[in-house]
Amino acid sequence: MDLPFGTQTPELDVLIVGGGLSGLASALKILAMESTLKVRMIEASDALGGLMGQNSTRLVDAAQQDMLALLTLIHLSPRRRRSISGSLRRCWDLDRGLTAMPAKFELGRYIDMLDLRMPKFRSKRFNLRERVSNMEQHICHHLFFSKSRNFMLNLVQLVCGVPANEVDYDVFMSVCSSCGGLKVLIDFYFTYPTSFYEISTQMLIENILEQLQFIKIILNCRAVRLEHFKNYVQVTDDQGNKHTAQAAILAIPWNKVQKLHFEPRIPKVFLPRTTSRSGRKGR
Repeated sequence: MDLPFGTQTPELDVLIVGGGLSGLASALKILAMESTLKVRMIEASDALGGLMGQNSTRLVDAAQQDMLALLTLIHLSPRRRRSISGSLRRCWDLDRGLTAMPAKFELGRYIDMLDLRMPKFRSKRFNLRERVSNMEQHICHHLFFSKSRNFMLNLVQLVCGVPANEVDYDVFMSVCSSCGGLKVLIDFYFTYPTSFYEISTQMLIENILEQLQFIKIILNCRAVRLEHFKNYVQVTDDQGNKHTAQAAILAIPWNKVQKLHFEPRIPKVFLPRTTSRSGRKGR
């Protein structure tokens, strides 16, 4: 089919919707492969970087090869994380009393059990169940000693930010799996490993933008409609402006993607499967 503006080619090679870290990294990697491409980015807010745009510090593990490759690409060297935890004396209630040893033993078995179940929650095919126990019920069912129970109840609140009786088991496991597992979180919170590197989010965004000086970035521009055809895509923003490109990258959260009006609609095969109230997965 001909383009709505004639037979000429689209004005852009790639249009990126979203100026968070995902969108910025996408633009950077695309231009690193082919610097002659015409790329444009539109961002709904008045600043780039999303949550990463805040002036703070983020931690990177040596196993995050993709992130380290990105830092190398933008010539940003992470700093080794500094910690004084080695000189601090550990004083936990879990170490005291006659029940300390059996409490730590059952706690270790419980943590191992949860970690063994993590791969299930890491799968893209997993859907949160509606009828499932909360973490307080799960902890009290599997742990006998109050010391080990208190440790896990406090850990759940530390990880999720709310008491364990307000966190479903599936939600807690999904959060932990996305962070590398429960043992990784415990190691991070309580032992402060020196294997972490620190990076300044402000420097991260600034270094990425230095590499993106020749692409057009439009702030306060929210995509509302997306028309996709065989060889091109056309995105309409909230001001009525149309952006036509050979390809579009939606570097925004899924809940924001759902607010876009697609024409034609996205085939069901490409949509995440939903869970019905009966617990069955929808097609």
